[in-house]
Amino acid sequence: MNTFTRILGAASVAAAALAGPSGVQAQPAAAPASPAKPVAVTPEQIAQGRRLLRAMNLEAGVTRTLDMLIGQTREQTISQVKDLPVEKQRPVMDAFASAVEAPRTRLTQGVLDDLAAYYATQLSTAEINDLSTFYETPLGQKAVLTPDAMTPQENEQLGAYALEHPQFMRVLQLAPGTMETTRTSLQRRGPVFRAAFTRSYCANLGKIGMTNTSCPKPAAKKK
Repeated sequence: MNTFTRILGAASVAAAALAGPSGVQAQPAAAPASPAKPVAVTPEQIAQGRRLLRAMNLEAGVTRTLDMLIGQTREQTISQVKDLPVEKQRPVMDAFASAVEAPRTRLTQGVLDDLAAYYATQLSTAEINDLSTFYETPLGQKAVLTPDAMTPQENEQLGAYALEHPQFMRVLQLAPGTMETTRTSLQRRGPVFRAAFTRSYCANLGKIGMTNTSCPKPAAKKK
């Protein structure tokens, strides 16, 4: 069951979609050619998929992964403000924190919805509900969070459930698709995140009389 907490590490391949080598970028990089888009599903299916993601701890894993990637941009900003006067450093970091919050929330929710849609297209509603109910139990949570601590009796119970519910093994086999869905979702949504963040960050810097190399230069005044 460690599979579910490890597969999200693959999202790091899309780090470039969130932060360029010099920190914030004013213009989004071109997205890879035709990344796969999630199949259209109903809001009810999205909600059911999100329940399964929470039960399997994937939702928390996605959030941690994205926070880590966005944290790289924050670290770049910190390294840049070290050269500023002390009285300017805190306002710049406040400008960053304010600018990143809304785009980060939209990015996280978007990736989670894409994953929920993927699971909704791979499993039936009954299978998703059954798996969600199982993973919400103490045994299911232990299998996801602390599998090495499971007792022989708990392993037997898990094995018995797997034998009676074929979807248990099927959801394990979705790991490669989960990685690919996460990667393509970040590729599609990363440039949108970056552009929204840059606009807000540059606007916040302008309010405190500062700018950044990633910010558009103001238009020259006509004489």
